[in-house]
Amino acid sequence: MKQPEKWKETVNPFEIPFQNFKLEQVLGYPHARNDVFYCKGLCFGEQIFCFIKYASKPDSDIANEICAIQKLDFPFVPQIVDCDQGKFIVTKEVVGERLSYLLANTNEQSIDYMFEYGKTLAQIHSVQMDHKKVEHRKFFDLPSLEHLQQWDIEFAKPFLDNKPTQVDECFCHGDFHYANILWDERKICAVLDWELCGIGNKEFDIAWAIINRPGQEFLNTQEEVDEFLRGYQSVCHCDTIKVHYYMALVYCHFISVGNNTQYQQFVRNWLKANVT
Repeated sequence: MKQPEKWKETVNPFEIPFQNFKLEQVLGYPHARNDVFYCKGLCFGEQIFCFIKYASKPDSDIANEICAIQKLDFPFVPQIVDCDQGKFIVTKEVVGERLSYLLANTNEQSIDYMFEYGKTLAQIHSVQMDHKKVEHRKFFDLPSLEHLQQWDIEFAKPFLDNKPTQVDECFCHGDFHYANILWDERKICAVLDWELCGIGNKEFDIAWAIINRPGQEFLNTQEEVDEFLRGYQSVCHCDTIKVHYYMALVYCHFISVGNNTQYQQFVRNWLKANVT
């Protein structure tokens, strides 16, 4: 997978105090909130390709990601080759592609991936282990009336005001969506970025996975959502009414992302069809 050129100022990766890894070359700068580097280097004498994630933000929680990866026993969890609980994590590269790339460069259809997509999230949600709760995020909260009015979606307010009173808790990934998932032969070979994971709201985690994001050319039909949920429910139960609510909630936040008028109209149309 081709990685972007340097697009922001970062820490100097050659100054990171690695213990088991010797950095030889930085090959790319994946887009991420923290500083992330795609690199080549040596680990116990073996040359490897890997990703370095460095905690460049004050609220970064690399320690949470390390803790989760060390506990989880899935073939799609990245392999840690070096880490420092509060500063960085180095994970070995997994060969695969994002679904966005596959659909743009093949004749395959997105719906053929949805069952496996949903099934994998359900497998994560089925994990029984002690872990801290997910950190609160603004997307969990109702948007203000001013926000709804600004984006011409105030008609959604009565629906949003009927927030589910009971939360179904489980172990959640926290950021399960296409950019954090790699595929190989229609199977998920890697689920990345576990920094936001923890015990949290099951149906919100599902909604976060199946909303359509700006520029995303899939998960924009009910058929795809239904196939994702069919895959999910092949492993465990979810409340689809709650999922529907949290999809609306997230869409009301995401309408303001970027400056994409086509996406903004998509969100308005989705809300008009689903909450009125």
